[in-house]
Amino acid sequence: MGWFLTKKTAKKGKRGSTKSKQAAQPWDPQKTLRMMRAGGWTVAALLAIGAWFFGESALQRQVGKTQATLPIVNLIDAPQWMPGPVVDGLRATVAATVNPNPFDGASLEAAAAELQQSPWIERIYRVHRQPAGQIDVIAAYRRPIALIQAEDGCHLVDVRGTVLPLVYPIEKAQALGLPIVQGVAQAPPRAGEAWPGGDVRAGLRLGLLVSTQSWADQVLAIDVSNYGGRLTAGKAHLSLLTADGAVRWGRAPGDEQFYEPPAATKLAHIDLLIRKFASLTPGRQDVDVSGDTIVTYPRAEAATVQYTSQ
Repeated sequence: MGWFLTKKTAKKGKRGSTKSKQAAQPWDPQKTLRMMRAGGWTVAALLAIGAWFFGESALQRQVGKTQATLPIVNLIDAPQWMPGPVVDGLRATVAATVNPNPFDGASLEAAAAELQQSPWIERIYRVHRQPAGQIDVIAAYRRPIALIQAEDGCHLVDVRGTVLPLVYPIEKAQALGLPIVQGVAQAPPRAGEAWPGGDVRAGLRLGLLVSTQSWADQVLAIDVSNYGGRLTAGKAHLSLLTADGAVRWGRAPGDEQFYEPPAATKLAHIDLLIRKFASLTPGRQDVDVSGDTIVTYPRAEAATVQYTSQ
């Protein structure tokens, strides 16, 4: 019993001695200084970050205010044939969409998306801002290659039959010097959409071929009304209309059947007519070049002359 009390008392005395030593440790001014310096650097860094953030925001607001005018828009490599009002409209679309603030990149993306909706634009490659603030637009544009006649006028189309937002009366359409396709079955779609129908594609292929020939100015229109023989079976599907008659061409280039000569032979037939008569339809007659021989018809449809281009 005496041993137990003596042991406990000794332990208490030992712990009390340790506490006294801890309490007696001296103050370390260098350690305190290091802690204050570390805290100071942290506060300074936070203040710098806050100043940069609020300073940049203020700078953006200030630049946005000082550059409130609409930016100059450059349509890089815009085709010369594009009508002036179309060019002005595309530029105005970009200027109204792009934020003059040079820090705003999102509005450049919005302008690109807006331009992509235009029927005149086939593809947007880039819309970027120059250091001086001007906006450059790099894009591929749809090129009109023909007109398709409908009840409301002649619609401008590109090589794929995509409708462009310009419609002309027949008199003005003929003055443009582009092939005119008439007799299509489908009504025109909205601008920016492809005109449906095999007759449209056939007429455009023939129109592109005709436009490269020296006698193209004699062709007033390409008639596709009998495409697929839908009006008269056995009669030429496509015809070239002139002021004096018609050239019965046959199927579109590339669509010929085994019994029908290729486009090269038909062109040779027509070249013979031009050399002999300087006319596609001499004597106000219809001409059929869809066979191995050239056949001419008076407007009464009776065949009268047959000869070859050899």
